[in-house]
Amino acid sequence: MGTTTLAPRGAAHTVTFYEREAELAEVLTRFVAEGLALGERVIVVATAPHRTALDAALRDQGVDPDEQRAAGHLTTVDARATLDAILLDGVPNMKQFVSMAGGMITDALKDGTRVRAYGEMVALLWELGDVSAALELEEVWNVFLEDHEFELLCAYPTSALADARLGDVSEVCALHSQVLPPSGYASGTPAADATIAEYSQVFLPVPEAVAAVRRFVTEVLTHWREHDLVTDATLVASELATNAVLHASSPFRVSVDRSVGVVCIAIQDVTPDPAQQQDAGHQDGSGRGMLIVEALSRRWGSDALPTGKVVWAELATSSADD
Repeated sequence: MGTTTLAPRGAAHTVTFYEREAELAEVLTRFVAEGLALGERVIVVATAPHRTALDAALRDQGVDPDEQRAAGHLTTVDARATLDAILLDGVPNMKQFVSMAGGMITDALKDGTRVRAYGEMVALLWELGDVSAALELEEVWNVFLEDHEFELLCAYPTSALADARLGDVSEVCALHSQVLPPSGYASGTPAADATIAEYSQVFLPVPEAVAAVRRFVTEVLTHWREHDLVTDATLVASELATNAVLHASSPFRVSVDRSVGVVCIAIQDVTPDPAQQQDAGHQDGSGRGMLIVEALSRRWGSDALPTGKVVWAELATSSADD
């Protein structure tokens, strides 16, 4: 497909990201249990371990998945087998998709019952390194959603973001009508090794990401014992992240690195527009972000990249005064 097929207007095509298997199990169980409670038909296309975890979690909630399947309320199929059936020469084929995954949904919709579906075939393709096929399959889902009204949930592990191109992450977000961040955005993920001179992490273009960036920067500086920098550095990072979320509407990569006497915070996104200072009046509630960055940093800049830009700010550490 030459152009990105966005989720149709009004369609519920949601993507959720998760850090741990238990987190996915909780989200999936809530999605399925809610649908069953509302009298909807629920279709789950998942790997064997995820289907097993779902059955166990439903039983813990007093829902018998076998009875739900026998009654036709719940359909669970293997994601790998279904994916193999819809690929033609390694590429998602619309005709085969309609006869397999699409066919299950079409049959479920025939009597007017509301339908919700969960699928992780796209995540399997991404995990295999075939990002283009994953994006193609997301587009196939959107084409199907244009003529069939149902609720669709996809899920990706956050590990898929670590080495991904920001442009690909941006396209994943654009192909969905709603993006749900991992629960770690609320609790923070600690940095790993105080001896590492640079940390980086990709964040999604959601409001919750700004607080997650502050926690990320705090964790890194704490590991480095740069406690005196935490207040200024988190404020700088917060302003840069807010720009990426609100103005660029882009997933972004936050990098924090240090050298002698300097800590540098950089945020890369996929939009080419450079960060600029704005003349904010006394009554304006926004527009002071880069003024704050300039005031707190030793120097800052915005550099163009072939696929977007990176905005960076350097802060002097206490050792710089020695």
